[in-house]
This record gives sequence, C-alpha cells and structure tokens, in this order.
Amino acid sequence: MKNLMRYKFYIMRHNILSYIIFLLCCVIALLFTDESYLEDPIVMNTPQNLSGVFMNEVADAGIAILLIVGVFAVFEFSGDLKQRCVNYELISGNSRTKIFISHYVYIFILSGSMIAGSLSIGCCKYGIMDWIIAIWENKGYFLRAVLFIYIISFSIISVCMVFAVLFKDTAKSAIAAFIFLFLACYIMAAIAAAIAGNSMVSAYEAPPVALLFYPPYIWRWILNPELQAMQLAGAAAVAVLWCGSAFGISSYCFCKTELK
Repeated sequence: MKNLMRYKFYIMRHNILSYIIFLLCCVIALLFTDESYLEDPIVMNTPQNLSGVFMNEVADAGIAILLIVGVFAVFEFSGDLKQRCVNYELISGNSRTKIFISHYVYIFILSGSMIAGSLSIGCCKYGIMDWIIAIWENKGYFLRAVLFIYIISFSIISVCMVFAVLFKDTAKSAIAAFIFLFLACYIMAAIAAAIAGNSMVSAYEAPPVALLFYPPYIWRWILNPELQAMQLAGAAAVAVLWCGSAFGISSYCFCKTELK
C-alpha cells in the first residue's frame, strides 16, 4: 500500500495538469472572495471580520472549486484505467482491493488539499500576516473547517468515482462527473433559495431533517461557527456514510470489471 501511495504522489508531482488545476482554483478563490460577503452572508452567525469572509468564501467560491477538483480527480482515475496503469499495479502483485483503496485515499488527499489550499490562498488578498493572525486567533474553527472541507467534499466527489469505473474512459467519466456535480450543487442552491426568501442565511437556520443527509447542503450548513458537538458529529457521520456507500459500490464494480 505504501509503495502504491508513493507512486501516485510521484506521478502527481510530475503532472503539469495538477499544477494548472490548482492554479485555476486559486485564481477563482482570489477573484470571487470579497468583503461583500459580510453584507449579505450565506453562513449563519458570520462574524464581521476576515474569518467571516473565509466562511462565506467556502460556501460560495468553494462550490465552483469543488466542481473543478471533482472533475479533475475523476479524470485522473479514469485515465489510469484507460491507459492500463492499473494493470501494471496488478502485475506487481497487488490485489484489486488494495489498488482501489490506494486510489481512493489518494483522491481524498488530493481533492481535499486542492480545495482547502486554494480557499486559504483566496483570503491572502487581504494581507498574508492578517490572514495568519486570523487563523491563529480562530484556530479551533479553522481546523474544524479544513477537516469538514476534506470529508464533505470527498463524500460528494467519491460518488463520481463510480463513473470512472463504469466507463473506463476519461471524456465520458469527466462529463458524467461534471453533470452530477453541477446538478447536485444546483439542486442544493435551488433548495436553499426556495427556503431563504429574502435572506440566504435563513436557508441554513432551521433546515428540514432530510437536508441534513444531503452533503452539498451540509457543505454550507456546517460552516456555522455556533454549531454544537452533536451537530458536527452528525454531519461527519453522514459524510462517512456517503463515502462508505460510494466506496462499496465503486470497489465492487472495480473488482468485477474486466481490465484489458
């Protein structure tokens, strides 16, 4: 497993597309992050400071970045299947389950790091030292936010890995992932707008229980700094449930599929 992970990260470090995608995400974060978030916030209990800007940046620009990174992650995985890189891993004596887990963990780390990293860079436009001070003064919240960026984003992206296994084609898998992610986020935004009325923040004040089982909705709801430990644990459990379900389906299909 360790050798498989080393191999994946070696490929990533030498893949120019990885740097292009990360740069694109940083540009989006820098362009769309704005102090106007504080005037009409998306996140409940938004403080009127740089931390509040970050919360709403994640809620807003974070959705677009999640979509881009999700499509890229699926493109990467489907590329390995199409180019028969997996065959070489099998020939090296690794089981299909071990190979799939290594890809699963790799995409979890890659996608979470790209999203969290680019969103953090987005707030640097207000001054690197001011941003560092804001993180230090609210380190508990920022650690929580980064953790949930990793697990919530992956709970959504992991569903798209099924497309890579089924199609074994980069173009088809990327298109299917884009459509799924766009619709998932669009549905979330449409539901929120229907609930919100005149104020978007009210869409996340007292959500129906069913929405708390929908990761794209949780993505914004979880940013509320006043949430209790049980609410955080519930959100984490939902994300893990989605990740586990997607892993089970993808792993089963991967182990049964014919690799030519």
